[in-house]
Amino acid sequence: MRFYLIIVFIPISLSSQTFQAYSAALADLNLLGPQALIIANPANKTQYKQRLALHSCIWPGLKDLNEASLSFGRAAQGKHYGILLQQWGPLNYREQMLALAFGLELSSKMAMGIRMDLQQKQIVEKDKSYHLNSQLYWDYHPSANWQWANRLQIAKVPLGAKLSLDSQMSFQGFSGLRLLMGISLPQQSPGFGAFALEYNFKDWLFLRQGFKLKQDLDYRAGLGIRWKAWILDLGFQWQKALGAGQQISLSYCWL
Repeated sequence: MRFYLIIVFIPISLSSQTFQAYSAALADLNLLGPQALIIANPANKTQYKQRLALHSCIWPGLKDLNEASLSFGRAAQGKHYGILLQQWGPLNYREQMLALAFGLELSSKMAMGIRMDLQQKQIVEKDKSYHLNSQLYWDYHPSANWQWANRLQIAKVPLGAKLSLDSQMSFQGFSGLRLLMGISLPQQSPGFGAFALEYNFKDWLFLRQGFKLKQDLDYRAGLGIRWKAWILDLGFQWQKALGAGQQISLSYCWL
């Protein structure tokens, strides 16, 4: 499974002057699915201590292809923990992943985190193969409106190791509107840019859309609804290799 910079937004309430979701470096496990967010979660601090999330994605044009994940995250005293179980693939080719993460708030402007992914890939009637990904995150918040998030990833695969660096800048300076820009420099592949925006209507509804530019165009959009401790996210994605896909994510947050 490729881990690239994917455009889509964070379904957490945002004020006009303060980031209120997760920091990328706080090692959040992409609780809406490992490909649902840009890098991880580009924002500042959590507003809850625990979150449980279910995520599913289907491609109507590819009946056997699906993705599903279950994740749990916890934050306490400046420390953040998470675990993720995920499965992806058609019937004749499966990928399973277990991810563990830990994050630490160093100050009001700095945070660091690590994440380890163990993947198992299996083709029908062939041997299984295992892949280990190590990820290091670091964030810098020069002001309440700006955040600079980075991820260095080392993937151990049967043919060797792959190194990639993702960098993202996010700006939250308008009422309800957030802009995100990113660039990725994967090994053996040209770098690409990404752009996204999210708009929040009061505290219960948000809209998002964005795209990345590489060899192929990847477009994503979605609609999210918040009700008390629940967040429902309905998304659409289009990729040249897979076509149109539909995703749904449901999460529950509590203190």
